[in-house]
Amino acid sequence: AENTKQEKPKKKTILYTGKSDHFKQPHLILDALRLVEDQIDFDLNVLIVGPENEAYTEAYYRQAFRNPRIRLVVHPAVPNRELRKYYSLADLAVFPRQNTLSALDAQACGLPVVMEDDETNRKRLAQGGRVYPTGNLGALAAEMLHLLQEDATRLQLGAAGQAYVKAHFDYSDRLRALQAMLVDDWKRSTSRGS
Repeated sequence: AENTKQEKPKKKTILYTGKSDHFKQPHLILDALRLVEDQIDFDLNVLIVGPENEAYTEAYYRQAFRNPRIRLVVHPAVPNRELRKYYSLADLAVFPRQNTLSALDAQACGLPVVMEDDETNRKRLAQGGRVYPTGNLGALAAEMLHLLQEDATRLQLGAAGQAYVKAHFDYSDRLRALQAMLVDDWKRSTSRGS
């Protein structure tokens, strides 16, 4: 007998961490998803973690999606040391406006990132993410949808971004190098006095 049981698609999660305000504009994630929500045929959580601004939340987070498979979850701020738990449960991180060091944290946890196109973001996402033209919601929607639908691409970007961040932005490596340099300098200065 042929197995006709279909595998249930995995629920996917888009994560934003940071302030909900008019500078960072996380509502752009929701606005962009509304452009492609009819193409989302899997359960999708949009998880926003960070300090909540009640006026911003009221203005931008109350409108429901037409697609019942998309759900918005707003979670209050958590200590930085706990953010890795959220990065590890997500499939994709999106920071729609400005720059944030959170993009490096997300990539360090193996999570691909989507951000607006600028010089800083291009450098930070050189291996582990995608940039979209500032203000172009259609491009943001296309990048998110592509990465959510293409598991292999998403996983490859996550792994490449993790390696890139470790090689170029790992603070513990930089701290060890600085410590070794200071010890060597101290040894040279004390050997001259002997």
